[in-house]
Amino acid sequence: MKQENQKNYVNALYLQSGGPTSVINASMKGVIDGFKDNSSGNLYFSLYGVDGLINDNIISLDSLDKSKLRKLEKTPGTFLGSARHRLKPFLEDDHEYLKILEVIKKYDIHLLILNGGNDSMDTGYKLNEYFKYINYPINVVGVPKTIDNDLMITDHTPGYGSASRFIVSALASIYLDNLAYRNGKINIVEVMGRDTGWLTASCVMLQTLGMEVDLVYIPESSFDENDFLVRVNDIYARKRRGMIVVSEGIKNSDGDFVLNNKATDSFNHVQLGGVGSYLANLITSKLNIKTRAVELSVLQRSYALQASNVDIEEAYTAGYIATLGKEFNVDGMVSFTREKNYSLNYSFIPFAEVANKIKYLPLKYYDEETKQIKKSFIRYIKPLLGSLKDFKYPIL
Repeated sequence: MKQENQKNYVNALYLQSGGPTSVINASMKGVIDGFKDNSSGNLYFSLYGVDGLINDNIISLDSLDKSKLRKLEKTPGTFLGSARHRLKPFLEDDHEYLKILEVIKKYDIHLLILNGGNDSMDTGYKLNEYFKYINYPINVVGVPKTIDNDLMITDHTPGYGSASRFIVSALASIYLDNLAYRNGKINIVEVMGRDTGWLTASCVMLQTLGMEVDLVYIPESSFDENDFLVRVNDIYARKRRGMIVVSEGIKNSDGDFVLNNKATDSFNHVQLGGVGSYLANLITSKLNIKTRAVELSVLQRSYALQASNVDIEEAYTAGYIATLGKEFNVDGMVSFTREKNYSLNYSFIPFAEVANKIKYLPLKYYDEETKQIKKSFIRYIKPLLGSLKDFKYPIL
């Protein structure tokens, strides 16, 4: 640790953005500790993401409840509040950029840390380009966060391990529940994932518990309704029950969402949800088989009891490293590189390599013929789930 007189003087501002997770507040704790260890000056926070930055809804570290800060690492959700606010390109409309600049100058900020996913990194990219354009001396750093695990370059993202851990636990419970009756149901479990199947792929861990998923559908592979019905009919005829895990964003051969509610958010993303119910109704009407649709919905994001200890530690470290952005004079997102025996190296990658890009689940992990996640994915995901000592189910 540096001595006090060796610390770099800088005022920094941190904000949270996008959907809540079980570990984003661990990153915030990492930012606080990293700033205290490596910097002097003042640390500020924007309430409700970029909205707070635009509207000068800024608070200082000293104003925060110390008793709550001590519990921050294991507190789910977004402590500072979040927002989904899309900045237009500054050459097209710089109205909001001028407001942000006014706030940045008011608090003499020279290190800006944004904690979020794809859209947040796009915001970081736009702000970084703007500050360069006007020649304002500030470093902009992104801390990765998304349960979708779809940020480019980095091996994985904080939030993904904990969400996957919850999904595996929920699926195991649903599986056991369906064994209670001589004739069970076809359970369809809908998992988040607009563009990618990373979360859905976590279901492969049920194999390590002696359980199985019958069919898995992900956005990276096209969905065929007729083929689906044939497979379901065969499964029920043989087993009198079944489990299907499906991403909310599955698409047909034309690339259209199987279920599109038409509504969009501020980033023009289609608002999804309900494809599980749609498929359950399809099975009931076409095959006359009892079904149940289970939508895990927001439970996946911030379920505190299933947070991965590895996920918490990595989220904290990413936040801590972000505070070194000014010292090393870098801009960009903190990235993870996996080494042998599961150790991580941390580095900074340019926003341009992350913003508006999607890391899809590699199809090497998906068996198109059987509609299953391959066992090889277990090696990738298992370390992210943390300790499994309290995660035991009987072998069936």
